Amino acid sequence: YECPLNRLHVCEEHVIIETLDENGKSVTNSPGKVVVTDLDNIAMPFIRYELGDVATLSNTPCSCGRHSRVISELIGRNQDYLSGSGGQKLQATHLAAFLKDLTQIGEIQFIQKDSTLIDIHYDRLEQNGKSELDFIRNHLLSRLGSDIQIEFNLVENIPKTSRGKQPLVIRKIP
Repeated sequence: YECPLNRLHVCEEHVIIETLDENGKSVTNSPGKVVVTDLDNIAMPFIRYELGDVATLSNTPCSCGRHSRVISELIGRNQDYLSGSGGQKLQATHLAAFLKDLTQIGEIQFIQKDSTLIDIHYDRLEQNGKSELDFIRNHLLSRLGSDIQIEFNLVENIPKTSRGKQPLVIRKIP
């Protein structure tokens, strides 16, 4: 729940929340995949249920006076990221924030085919679109490494999933 200071508190009397690193070890104050154990569901308990989210869980007390742990940062879904060959990760939530002010390239989608190749599909190119594409390329190279190969493709439309969603990132690598 959110307190008056806009911090996200964990209802620890109802759930146990853990954040785990890539090796399955519990981490605090750094991003990890979220697993939850529901303490209220006796008929069908969820024990260490992996939500598919990445978050940072903090033990630092909130100044609102509540004593429960706090989710200090919601990072995104654990499948929604681009990666560099050196293990760097760029979450889709970061990309969305980074792209929000771009107006010259229309809808956009990042498709990672392997550890060094990212296809970027976009459905419109206005007058200053080339500078926005260069801006995206430079940002990705600075975050994921200079060995990343980036290919831009102007497409008629960005397809939606069967659920009607248009994912920003599609990972086609394990």
